[in-house]
Amino acid sequence: MAQLTDMPPGFIPIQIIDVTFGVGGGRQNSRPDVLLVQFALNKIMAAPGGRGALPDISKPSVPGPLGPTAQTLKPLVVDGVFGTKTFAAIKAYQRAGINNQSTLLVDGGIDPVHTFLASAGTDPIGAGLNVLTKAPRYTITKLNADILKLYGVVLQPGELPVEVQASIKAHR
Repeated sequence: MAQLTDMPPGFIPIQIIDVTFGVGGGRQNSRPDVLLVQFALNKIMAAPGGRGALPDISKPSVPGPLGPTAQTLKPLVVDGVFGTKTFAAIKAYQRAGINNQSTLLVDGGIDPVHTFLASAGTDPIGAGLNVLTKAPRYTITKLNADILKLYGVVLQPGELPVEVQASIKAHR
């Protein structure tokens, strides 16, 4: 399942495409949620000029004129199955972020931010959801924000896999 989540005032983007259940080890890994995460990670990795390239730490660095350079992850198969490649891509994203600026907990999991916002009440910022949050619930927010930074537009429901689109429609 996947859904639209309105973010609190002061957040950009103001609305994100959120997972309904967690994606990662020990999480529910519903097919639409995994599809959303795989699609979003691929979109990050495909950013123009290699700005969203994620390092593949499972492979040795390659020598270059300026020193060793990490090999980059290959795009994920968007199949809705949480496996070792999706897990590695989530961890690489959490570790590297965009422009090597990560503030995410590197645990290979993505939890729904909507449940955190609901439990935080009227002050999600004071409750710890901010740009320095080391919480897995922030990963989906950061994915959405980084896509906005890289492309100048947020994820659009119409560009997502059909199953994700149907899940979003079901949650409206």
